[in-house]
Amino acid sequence: HDKALVSADEALSRDPLFAEAWLLKAEVWVETKENAQALMAYRKALRLAPARFPAALLSLAGMEMSAALYDSALARYDAYLGLRVPEAGRNKALAGRASASFAVKAVKHPVPFDPSNLGEGVNTADDEFVNAISTDASQLFFTVKLPSGRTYPDGQPALTEDFYMADLRGDAWGSRRALSGNINTSGNEGALTLSADGRYLFFAGCDRPGGLGSCDIYYSILRNGVWEMPRNLKQPVNSPRWDSQPSFSSDGRTLFFASTRQGTRGSSDLWMSRVGEDGSWSEPVNLGDQVNTTGQETSPLIHPDGQTLYFASDGHPGLGGLDLYFSRRQPDGSWGAAINLGYPINTASDELALIVDASGAWAYFSSDKLGGAGKHDIYRFPLYPEARPLAVTYMKGKVTDKESGAPVHARFRLTDLDSGEAKVESWSDRESGEFLVCIPSEKEYGLNVSAEGYLFHSEHFFLPGGHVEHDPYRRDVQLSKL
Repeated sequence: HDKALVSADEALSRDPLFAEAWLLKAEVWVETKENAQALMAYRKALRLAPARFPAALLSLAGMEMSAALYDSALARYDAYLGLRVPEAGRNKALAGRASASFAVKAVKHPVPFDPSNLGEGVNTADDEFVNAISTDASQLFFTVKLPSGRTYPDGQPALTEDFYMADLRGDAWGSRRALSGNINTSGNEGALTLSADGRYLFFAGCDRPGGLGSCDIYYSILRNGVWEMPRNLKQPVNSPRWDSQPSFSSDGRTLFFASTRQGTRGSSDLWMSRVGEDGSWSEPVNLGDQVNTTGQETSPLIHPDGQTLYFASDGHPGLGGLDLYFSRRQPDGSWGAAINLGYPINTASDELALIVDASGAWAYFSSDKLGGAGKHDIYRFPLYPEARPLAVTYMKGKVTDKESGAPVHARFRLTDLDSGEAKVESWSDRESGEFLVCIPSEKEYGLNVSAEGYLFHSEHFFLPGGHVEHDPYRRDVQLSKL
């Protein structure tokens, strides 16, 4: 690199109008990540020879997008598209122009955004990445990058990723603690998701013995307050490729995740699989081209409303890098067009993931660009109304033996009577017989409950709105023995 720069400077000392020398300097500075210098050199080269270096014009447009110079980037893409260029370059420029045009408008029309740091109970000088929040919004789960005590061959300290959690105490989060049980190991764990009742946990584990690919999805069950030893979901959910970032739906049977498996359109796509009556998982289905692109889609979050999907992507028009989007489920089960959450939630940098609580009023995310305690901290902000999910309500129940009052481990199904769609299929807790669900409100539901050795229970009821986590709608079920 140094020799190339010296040679370029020597050439420019003899001929300051030597555009190729400026182009060489730009490419060297791109490799050494000196972006400000590279921008300057590209501009000088193209000022001297505007139409001679189409590839440089495209590279400069991309760098200006990364620097949030959207008006200038838009002009570069237009200039490139006015030249005779290869089809691959034209397609890349058209996608870039769509993003630049969107970004120019987004900056002029910002969305409401007022983030607040979650405080010293959660955030430290280490990296904290938010993963999940409990249905009642009282517990936060996140990944922390910590020194492992090991070093890489080049002498750099190795980091390990573990799960932590914190409890909400009044208006502030209490001191964080490592997740109990058998989840954390000396390796890396990440991207945790919980079932609505808090009894099932899914996460991504990488390079583990018995794994099918680089990263697989694992699950654990909470019994007597302790997370059991995780188990690999195996095929067909996991594959020989990268499978990660699970999000478990409140219906108790649908798993969304990111993967590079065969059939993926871009560098990673979002997929969906359902668990059947016998506990087996269906062959994963790609979420389709309204969500997935030829770029990268990651970090899915299916909200408890079952209709709103949040995710990160660099393939849809955006402000640069990974942006945050949402999509609504359509009446036919497909997913609608991806909607960018807007500026300044999204920026020219990468926005990695978003968590939205069951109320839909608050969103949580991690950022290293807002000050904070250091590196990535966790923040929350009020989510503006247009980006909120559908209204949901809480329903809590307990399944017991009618004669003895003892808890019963029973399977229950909640069906929307208007659509005929099963909204929740799950089990009551083995020890307590209780269940907690979060589903759309103001609807007629059918509740079916079954357990071995008991008569089948079925009833219809209207589920009103306005029931929150600390005051759920109560629906207890007493089963009679056969």
